[in-house]
Amino acid sequence: MDDGYNVAIGSVYQGGSWDHDDYWDTPDVPSVFKSTNNGATWNRYALNTSFGYIYSVAVHPTNTNIIFAGGKYKDAGDNWKAGLFKSTDGGASWDEIGSSITADRVTDLKFDPFNTNKVYAGTLQGVYISTNSGSTWQSPSKYMRVTCISVDSTMTGRIFAGTYWKGIVVSTNGGSSWTEMNDGLFETDVNCMDFDAINGVLYIGTIGSGVFRSSVGTPVEDERNEYRLPNPAILCQNFPNPFNMSTEIQYELHRNGTLNLSVFDINGRLIRNLVDTHQEAGIKRVVWDGKDAYGREVSSGLYIYKLQTADHVEMKKMVLQK
Repeated sequence: MDDGYNVAIGSVYQGGSWDHDDYWDTPDVPSVFKSTNNGATWNRYALNTSFGYIYSVAVHPTNTNIIFAGGKYKDAGDNWKAGLFKSTDGGASWDEIGSSITADRVTDLKFDPFNTNKVYAGTLQGVYISTNSGSTWQSPSKYMRVTCISVDSTMTGRIFAGTYWKGIVVSTNGGSSWTEMNDGLFETDVNCMDFDAINGVLYIGTIGSGVFRSSVGTPVEDERNEYRLPNPAILCQNFPNPFNMSTEIQYELHRNGTLNLSVFDINGRLIRNLVDTHQEAGIKRVVWDGKDAYGREVSSGLYIYKLQTADHVEMKKMVLQK
């Protein structure tokens, strides 16, 4: 029996994916299970009627009715085919959206935190990219056997991909090009990964070689590699979130310096500069009233707020609901 490969968590959606459950009379078809009561009970949704598996589930960051599921199934000719499915009603119905993917499976799915219409699908041919919420898919820019994907929520366009044989590759331009980052990972099969965006550390699990970590972000170590210096600033999650009329953003400066705190929409367009000045060290608070630089109220949706100093950048998401 194959157990669930991936769990996706949303505000009201928690689900894993299995090819079958504990009942022997249940057909082995690609399926997603959904719970709305923290796992006490589960509802099963079959995605098609063919024998197959689901490897990954991804829930839209701000609309939990939109769900992507990826895996593989056998076609009429008994050949494996990539299975990529989308639901817009919380899993009640599903549409197959991966007809242009020629790989034999989808191994992982991730939404872009800065543009939720952009979705990354890992396959054994590379990373397919959709910029229109799955309607069409761009072919991989580099052939690689991708097993897992992690998207940096603090840096636009930075994506990590784990692979069979070739360790880790990274893109800093949203998947247009990739480079290897494999110091110490020669011919390593990567099975899973997670990125600690606060400390800039990438963790990877491998097949037979253990767990690795790599500092790829903001942490600074001294020459003796004995300790990390604290970040020059800490950005807190806004409160309340989601919010209606206004929300408070708190941050802490560990030393004096020039600071910029700005709000962007999910496409990276600047909405408003909240702070852009030299400040003394300490805890600071600023309120955003949901208006742009011209005093106009912005629409409901997902926004990004970014704190930047001379040597530190940090971003977080917030949701405006009217």
